Amino acid sequence: MPMKRPEYIRQGETFTVNTTYPQDLESSGYLSALLLQVTGTPVNGATLAAEPWRLIDHLGKIEVLGNGSDPIISCDWKHMFYLNFLDQQKCLPTWWRNYATITQREFILIPFGRYLWDTEYGLDLSKWRSKCKLRITNTATATYYTGNLSLNIMALYMDDLPNGFPKGFLSKTEFHKWTTASDAWEYNDLPTQYPFRGVHLQCVPDVDANFVAESSIQNLCYDTLFATNARKNKLVTGQMFERMVLQYMEQPGIPLTSIQPDRTADYGLDTGIGYITGLAGIAGSGDGAAAAVIPTEGTGLNLPTIKLETREADNTPDILVTGMAVQDFFTFHYTREADPSWLLDFNRHGQISLDVKTRSGAAYADGTNTIVLDQVRPHPVAA
Repeated sequence: MPMKRPEYIRQGETFTVNTTYPQDLESSGYLSALLLQVTGTPVNGATLAAEPWRLIDHLGKIEVLGNGSDPIISCDWKHMFYLNFLDQQKCLPTWWRNYATITQREFILIPFGRYLWDTEYGLDLSKWRSKCKLRITNTATATYYTGNLSLNIMALYMDDLPNGFPKGFLSKTEFHKWTTASDAWEYNDLPTQYPFRGVHLQCVPDVDANFVAESSIQNLCYDTLFATNARKNKLVTGQMFERMVLQYMEQPGIPLTSIQPDRTADYGLDTGIGYITGLAGIAGSGDGAAAAVIPTEGTGLNLPTIKLETREADNTPDILVTGMAVQDFFTFHYTREADPSWLLDFNRHGQISLDVKTRSGAAYADGTNTIVLDQVRPHPVAA
């Protein structure tokens, strides 16, 4: 019978600000996933009116490399947050708060299977010529954090697997990122080497001087063409609003994040939900006294950001955010079980492409679109 074996690799390790932390993995073992926790102590008041207001805003690229340079995982923290939502069917718990010097905390799961403790897909560490390497990057600085960050790394092994991971492993990588331009198409032929379990597009609108999003996310992919067979077989076309609703209905998890923002009045903050449809909140207290000011949200809904019309020192609102498009993502193709009949494969479907057009208008330019791929790969044969 397969056995689950969580094992710490690092606990309380110093994660120096604005650096990349490298960690060699073991040379053998059946690795289902890695679980990371990063914590930090913010500088009091530093994020009242700054765009990055949470620790996740300073956590960048996550890489797991095989044979020195082969990207098994290569995407950023927010990309992986969304992929965790798809695979685990729930959002990670969030401690998105910035009051005074309260500890900020982030978790992320780096899976190599379809979901945690998958017995068919995962990373066999013995199949590589050299040790696989984990690399985690942060962009935090002394402006925002007192001292360095702290890092825990837990390896989630599976023992007693007589056949190992017979179907291989899943690779998650950022394929292409670009800055949006008004009324412009971006044409993308996707890689051909491995079949696709998932094809995802993140659309992050530009923000104004107060960090409020200038547009809803669907305007950054106002027209689309997702196709196989060199664009002859059209799978997804047109605008993405209805597609976003369909995606919401297809995904079992409910997009939900919790935030406790301490922000200067009228300054926007990202919520982790790309298209907000509802907020529920209550006034919180940092000093033990009842709040005297009613927290009032001022942007309406439908954006990835909110802003508060008022700020009361030492009393931050506790808000639950729900809606669609976790971390501003649209999914064009996804099969959770990775059934071969549902994978998109160059050998069966020809050239697969994703073309994206931005809506005409200044508010839709200068956003950031990113294609993230989830592919099924076989293990290499160790030399």
